[in-house]
Amino acid sequence: MGAVETAQRVLDWVARPAGNVPNGTLWKAARLADPPPDVVRRLAEITWRSNAVRGMGNPPFGEAARVGLGGVLLAAVIGGRDHPEPAMMIANSLVRTRSWLPDATARHAVVLPALRGVPAWEGVEGLPDILLRASPLTAVLHHPPGDPDSSEYRAVQERVAELVARPRGRAVVVGTMAECDSDVRVLSWRAYLLNQWLRHGELDLVRDVYATAWLRHGKAWARQIGQALRWEGKPTPVMKATGTYWAAAERVDLGRTRPVARGYDSALRLVHRYRTWRGR
Repeated sequence: MGAVETAQRVLDWVARPAGNVPNGTLWKAARLADPPPDVVRRLAEITWRSNAVRGMGNPPFGEAARVGLGGVLLAAVIGGRDHPEPAMMIANSLVRTRSWLPDATARHAVVLPALRGVPAWEGVEGLPDILLRASPLTAVLHHPPGDPDSSEYRAVQERVAELVARPRGRAVVVGTMAECDSDVRVLSWRAYLLNQWLRHGELDLVRDVYATAWLRHGKAWARQIGQALRWEGKPTPVMKATGTYWAAAERVDLGRTRPVARGYDSALRLVHRYRTWRGR
């Protein structure tokens, strides 16, 4: 099995996720520059499906262009994660290329399921952040690499603003930011964005995220919030991050401006609880 076959296995897994993310070798990596037609078709199929599920439009975000091979290369990197040196080399080569829409949608379609599907990146702990740098749309819709005080965070924030201004971009950003999640880095990124929008007067964006969160994902959020409210003692990082995510809701008067989104009082109780929590 070579790099192309490894990429094919990962793309097949992305198309129908079941079990662990496949792995393989990265032999004959040069063949990734000209993969067989069935590999390219599989990437196109995955990309189209991901775009449709997210409501990105056709062409995605109004940007008409051919899907590049970045998704194939990233699939090989993900499958070849047990071979750190060549995997890192291929991934870093993609960071240095300029990728935006729609090639970014193809990369995102491959990278996001892998980031969620690989529980531990042993021996290649830095690879997830490199994948995020190589997949700019994933950095927007999942979370950026680096820390909140880093230049990377600020750069991705600018990319969010660019995406919001594109056709279908605002709906995709709002819909994604509204989803219930238990990943601390994801929740922290969303809380960061919500606070930045609040600071810069983008109140309707904040209101729409919270209204969508409760209208579309209210049951999932209610479970996650309820678990945190029932917890006794020191909160877990996920519980604290959940409270931080909902913190900006106190300042946008959702009851008046988005009256259809009712029932989020428990979220505000969680915000208050962790704001005043002193430990016991």
